[in-house]
This record gives sequence, structure tokens and C-alpha cells, in this order.
Amino acid sequence: MGDARELYSNVYNVLIMGPSGAGKSTLVNGIANYLKYQTLREAELHDQVTCVIPCQFEVQDDEYKSHKVSLGKAEETEENFNSLGHSVTQRPKNYYFPIDNKEFIHIIDTPGLADSRGVEQDNINLELIRKAIINVGQLHALSYCWT
Repeated sequence: MGDARELYSNVYNVLIMGPSGAGKSTLVNGIANYLKYQTLREAELHDQVTCVIPCQFEVQDDEYKSHKVSLGKAEETEENFNSLGHSVTQRPKNYYFPIDNKEFIHIIDTPGLADSRGVEQDNINLELIRKAIINVGQLHALSYCWT
């Protein structure tokens, strides 16, 4: 949706940053669901999670057995889902969420900082983030995630 600024009169640009594995992409998925459903009950009744970014996580059952849960289609993305501890998001990604007829939220999901691949990868990630900020021209909010 490259023409979003032309379609809507108010654009709210939000940059999401934080260390690798802190839940930045999970936050984007959460925002997508918060904006789709008015209440938690409504979301439960639809029994379908909106997953704009494929993700994997583990849950434990009542007997403390771990189960891997995968949402979305990881094969349809260039992101890194196979390397534990590495940033899943490899470059800044833009997500647009309409909030009414004239406004939308533009969220920029960024690669993680303190990447397990080292300082050189952090420098690459910071440069990608810097370019993403320059491209939007103006930020209205910065969300920093951490664990």
C-alpha cells in the first residue's frame, strides 16, 4: 500500500525498536488484532487470529509439556525463522492499519538490536532503521520493546 498517504488525510507513523526476540513483531500482530475486534470476546467468537507477520512460539499444557505453535505462512516471507536468537525481522517492514475512513496507523517493524550475530550486524540493522526513518519523514511515536 504505497499510496496510503494519498488515500488518508492523517497518517500516524510508529517505529517499533528493541532487542532481538523482545516481541516487536508479536506487538504488530497484537495491534492488528486489537484494531480488528472491538472486544476480546468478539475475537474469541471469531476463533481466528489475524497474523500479519508469521510467528512461532511455545506453550505449555497442564502437564508442563511444551507445544510449538506456528501462525501464518513463514514460507511466504524472507524473514529468518530457523535461527534461534537471531533477529526474525531482517529489514524494516511497513504495515498499514486503517483506523477509520480518514486515518491509519503506519507501523515500521525493525530488525532487532543486540543481535546474536554481533556488533557488525547491529551496525547494519541500525543503518537500515535510520534509512526507514528518513523514508517516512516524520515519526509520531516510538515503541521500544524489551524482555
